[in-house]
Amino acid sequence: MMEPEVEPECRSRRLRAVTRRRYEDDGISDDEIEGKRTFDLDEKLESVTFNATFVRFMEGKDFTFQYVQRDGLRSPLIFKKKDGLGIKMPDPDFSVNDVKMFVGSRRMVDVMDVNTQRGIEMTMAQWVKYYETPAAEREKLYNVISLEFSHTRLENIVQRPATVDLVDWVDNIWPRHLKERQTEATNAIIEMKYPKVRKYCLMSVRGCYTDFHIDFGGTSVWYHIHRGGKIFWLIPPTPLNLEIYESWVLSGKQGDIFLGDKVEKCQRIELKQGYTFLIPSGWIHAVYTPEDTLVFGGNFLHSFNIPTQLRIHSIEDRTRVPSKFRYPFYFEMCWYVIERYVFFLTKSSHLTKQFQRESQLIDEGTESDNTENGDDVKEEDDTDDASDKERIHQSDVMPADRNGLLSDFRGSAGCSLKRSPSSESLDSGAGSVGSQDSPADHWIHLTHFEHVGLQSLLDKLQSLPDHKKCVPSGVQHPDALLSEMQKVLEDHMNDDPKLACSGFPIVRWPKRRDKPKPHRPKYRPPPPPFIRLPLLKPTPGSRRRRTRCKRCASCLRTECGVCHYCRDMKKFGGPGRMKQSCVLRQCEAPILPHTALCMICEEVGQNAEGESNSVRGALMECSACSEIVHPACLKMNISMGIISKELPNCWECPKCVRQERNKLALMKKGLSPKDSGEIARRRYLAELLRKREEQTRRVQAIEAARRRLEILTKRKKFDYLLLRKKRLAAAEHNARKKIKFEREQILLRTKRKAEDSLESPIRPKILRPLRNREDLALAPHPRPGSSKDGLRPGRSERFHRRQLRRCPDPSRAKPASGSGTSHHPRQLSEIEKAKIRGSLLTVRLHRSPGDFNGATAHHRLPNASLRQTPRVVSWQSECQCQRDNPSPSSDTPPEDHMMQRHLWMSVFRYLTQKELCVCMRVCKAWSKWCCDKRLWTKINLSRCKSITPTALGSISKRLPVSLDLSWSNISRKQLTWLINRLPGLKDLFLSGCSWSAISALSTSSCPLLRTLDLRWAEGLRDTQMRDLLCTPDKPGQLDNRSKLRNVTDFRLAGLDISDITLRLIIRHMPLLSRLDLSHCSHLSDHSLNLLTAVGSSTRNSLSELQLEGCNKLTDQCLNYLKRIGNISCINLHNCKQISTGACELLLSELSVNGLFCLSEERQIRKIS
Repeated sequence: MMEPEVEPECRSRRLRAVTRRRYEDDGISDDEIEGKRTFDLDEKLESVTFNATFVRFMEGKDFTFQYVQRDGLRSPLIFKKKDGLGIKMPDPDFSVNDVKMFVGSRRMVDVMDVNTQRGIEMTMAQWVKYYETPAAEREKLYNVISLEFSHTRLENIVQRPATVDLVDWVDNIWPRHLKERQTEATNAIIEMKYPKVRKYCLMSVRGCYTDFHIDFGGTSVWYHIHRGGKIFWLIPPTPLNLEIYESWVLSGKQGDIFLGDKVEKCQRIELKQGYTFLIPSGWIHAVYTPEDTLVFGGNFLHSFNIPTQLRIHSIEDRTRVPSKFRYPFYFEMCWYVIERYVFFLTKSSHLTKQFQRESQLIDEGTESDNTENGDDVKEEDDTDDASDKERIHQSDVMPADRNGLLSDFRGSAGCSLKRSPSSESLDSGAGSVGSQDSPADHWIHLTHFEHVGLQSLLDKLQSLPDHKKCVPSGVQHPDALLSEMQKVLEDHMNDDPKLACSGFPIVRWPKRRDKPKPHRPKYRPPPPPFIRLPLLKPTPGSRRRRTRCKRCASCLRTECGVCHYCRDMKKFGGPGRMKQSCVLRQCEAPILPHTALCMICEEVGQNAEGESNSVRGALMECSACSEIVHPACLKMNISMGIISKELPNCWECPKCVRQERNKLALMKKGLSPKDSGEIARRRYLAELLRKREEQTRRVQAIEAARRRLEILTKRKKFDYLLLRKKRLAAAEHNARKKIKFEREQILLRTKRKAEDSLESPIRPKILRPLRNREDLALAPHPRPGSSKDGLRPGRSERFHRRQLRRCPDPSRAKPASGSGTSHHPRQLSEIEKAKIRGSLLTVRLHRSPGDFNGATAHHRLPNASLRQTPRVVSWQSECQCQRDNPSPSSDTPPEDHMMQRHLWMSVFRYLTQKELCVCMRVCKAWSKWCCDKRLWTKINLSRCKSITPTALGSISKRLPVSLDLSWSNISRKQLTWLINRLPGLKDLFLSGCSWSAISALSTSSCPLLRTLDLRWAEGLRDTQMRDLLCTPDKPGQLDNRSKLRNVTDFRLAGLDISDITLRLIIRHMPLLSRLDLSHCSHLSDHSLNLLTAVGSSTRNSLSELQLEGCNKLTDQCLNYLKRIGNISCINLHNCKQISTGACELLLSELSVNGLFCLSEERQIRKIS
């Protein structure tokens, strides 16, 4: 009996010992046993069973918001190139080490162990060290898939697809002022103010594997491979597949079962470097990394697959996913989705007042209206605002609100809204988003995906118990919000799916002008102790900036608001970049700053002895060396200094004056320094000193003459002034005579050189024509010593002898002595014969006599048609050229001109007006011909700063048909004088001018214009338009019709006019065909009704109508535009309340009578 009992005991001990020994020898932890993978991953990478085709390949330009409205993001998308997606990525050489520099080396990151699928924490520096370790030396495989880098420097260089920005709830639903308060870069839920899941950085080493999973909250994912590559296994989110996935997760056998083998269809897809991948909501996927990879991506919720998102959230609840790995503020986001859709579909908001002010840009008009009712209402509002602020301060979006402790129900009705003008104007600038930012007046169609999703979201919120509803503090009256949402969904059950795919989002926050500043707690440091500012101790050669005197007239006046400096100021609407004062406020006598010091004694405004009231104690700045000193501190004769009369405390110090005098003395002695720059500087100083002394003498002479005049009597003063005037006239006459004599001397010397070189046959020259020997014999012989034409005595005799010697005389030919041959006279060339005959053609071009006060000048023709060598013309040539200047008294051009007038006019027609002005300076004939009115039909003086009387006289001589005076400074007097002398004027352009000048057209002398341009005129309103269009009644006036009755083109863009002006136009302009009313803010649909009413002249005469930027026009006005019979162009660009669909409807109705087209800028134009 004993033996059977002993054997089991020994056997049991042996078994326990063996079991314990085996456990200790393995050395494997419980975590490793639980997460160890038993299936062969290499087999799954090469298996051909995962060959389903779920993924679509697209181009970036096709992925638009309209595609999302049609498809609902149901299929995975792959973009091989990022062109057209709006993605912004770092440079290709961007590495993990650069990520560490942008997010910080101490940033804690969640790292997943690939073998156990469990997470640990590392610093960014530790992760980079592991990532850069060679693959053979890595003991374990780690993977980073949850580094959210928003609010870091890396955020600025990574931008996700543009369409994702339009559908993401975080950007378009969540209150943006809460998002702007986020300052913490980590994902700590305590510091998180919004769902911070927009941008992730994923860093994986070779061999990493992430098992099948669904992204948290059913979010969709955008995924860009920056470096490396990835392999995905994809399973669609069908109800059966989701049940298999849920059972697989709850079974705890993820390491033993490959989920792709359990489902019916699974696809394996490989992503290469540069690919962009979009995973829709609910898709089950696993990821393998074949090489070291750097990926940028992000998660987002949207309105086109809400049922799947809610189903995934329910699966997370049943599988008990920790809150750290779930979408933050999920149900708070759902409440804001309901509120935003209700607001944009019904124009009623359920946000608190503070949320409306900070996120929705709502005016505080409700508060100002309530204050009028009494102090009680004001106190109640203050308490409400205080309570709202307290709740937001305690927990804006904290999980504590999930328990319903912060929910406050004060009624069942939503509060109505008032949109501020600023928000409306900002909404219109949304770019490609269109004008859908604000609640639209027209009916908004919901897509089928949105309608079904909102209904499921509403059912989900209604089914939640009170302690799980998680109503955020920014939403008030949640029950009323849900009931109102139910009514909205009932109203939108029959929405047109085609009209719903408009390409514009329904929900979007209004745009802001200024970039919001991050919310930081205000820190008020203690007031700093009083510190005396350091005084400016000047250095030689540095000039101090002077300050205002604050006493002159310029300093005391206000800004003009017109000059370019005032327009740059921020208070006048400018950018404030120039930092300059008004032109009219420039100080006349700027003074030295109060911090200026003396360079010698380093005191302010006084010297060592304490003198401060006298001139010796005041600081003086030298205009030459810029030194600031007390005159008494120089220890030299201060009387040598030259004090400036223009600036206070400015002089030329005695040291600089003495240096100038010394240098001038050296130059007078002929002592020149070696340096050429020093010579130039000394010459400049000497010239400056000479001019100063000359100016001093002139001033002294004027002062002496003034003193003498004061002593003389009135009669003697008159005689003295008359005598002085005669002396000045005589001096001027002598100077002109001297200049004329010098010019004649130069001309005569030139002629003498030409005559002396006549004997050389190689250099032909243009000479004055020679007379025959008979004429020379008959001419009186000049007397010795006589002077003719300013020649000195004896010159005329020599000139007469040279003429006789050059004239050919056959009788003087004699046989040569000393030879048996007779010498015949040399045969003259044609050029020499022409010189003797005097028929050499010379051309002189003269300026207008008024340009040189009667003096003439000789010019060469600029064209190459006149050859450089003299041209020989036969003696019988009929074409003669005028050798001398025409008589100043003759106004008519010469009849024997080289070309007739009609030939020159045909040439002048090809020249510009600037070139015609140059041709007018050639000769008197051209000066008159170039003023022909056929060459000056159009004159442009736009943006001319000043129009002189000479210019007005020139315009009146040319009689233009079209005159452009846009944005010029013409006055009423000048315009009145001008239109009285231009009866044939048809087109007048006065855009940008003031009413004071335009009022000249209201007179009876106004010509019958055809085109009148008054765009952006200053001070032109309905009253002024009445004066302009209505002719004033005068006694004896027979014709009371308007002077603008023949106008066919009337431009009134940018004017502050209303329907009164339109009635005047209809009455007084029966021939009007083109009307420009762009940017007239007071025009409405009723205005167009007046223009197209029965019996109005504009209904049949208008052919072109410009209505760009008229914001009060709606789709109703297009029904009135159909009445215009001869319309050919309608411009509706930037009319915010006119839809494209209404324009297309108008286009189809107008196309009955002709062929019209519609451009992208809403411009309807008839195709001829």
